[in-house]
Amino acid sequence: MAKNKLFGYLAIGAVTAAAAGAAAAYFKKKSDKDLEDDFDDDWDDDWDDDDEEELDEKPADEEIESEKEDFEEWKATEEAAEDIAEAVEDAVEEAAEAAEDAVEAVEEAAEEAVKGE
Repeated sequence: MAKNKLFGYLAIGAVTAAAAGAAAAYFKKKSDKDLEDDFDDDWDDDWDDDDEEELDEKPADEEIESEKEDFEEWKATEEAAEDIAEAVEDAVEEAAEAAEDAVEAVEEAAEEAVKGE
């Protein structure tokens, strides 16, 4: 009797899982379709003829010069940052070497002190 009860529970669980899977697939398919429709609607609403006119206009020479100057400043700043990073790396390497030398000197001094006893 217990075996039949177990199979009954398994059957109910399987049917429930299948129903849940079918419902999830239905809602996912429906939501994907809605999202696609919403995207198409938003795209159409956002694209106006005014935007096309703005794209046809050429930027002023002053604006182009300003952008060139900004780019040159950015490039100089980036180069300076790279130089600083290299200097920091060199300083760290030198400090590590100095620390290693100091440790070796302390070890040698300790060995001499032990031998001198």
